[in-house]
Amino acid sequence: MVALQIPESLAEMARQVPGLDDRVKRFIRLEIERYRLRQARFSPVALDLVARAKAAAEEKRRAGFDRNAVTTRVREGLDELSE
Repeated sequence: MVALQIPESLAEMARQVPGLDDRVKRFIRLEIERYRLRQARFSPVALDLVARAKAAAEEKRRAGFDRNAVTTRVREGLDELSE
């Protein structure tokens, strides 16, 4: 069995909520089913493409790529073209 890690700051409050265990179990089951449906919907090739794109994006972030800065530059360039 995998134990769900609850931060200590929430643990005491969580113990006070009636029925929380049952609701969390239902939520986990639903999330597992949603995950299975997503996996069945897309081909292995598509899933591999997404995984590689996520890895490439993470590598760019680690290298200092700032998406917001690029977005700002693109918008400024478009504004200049439309003036």
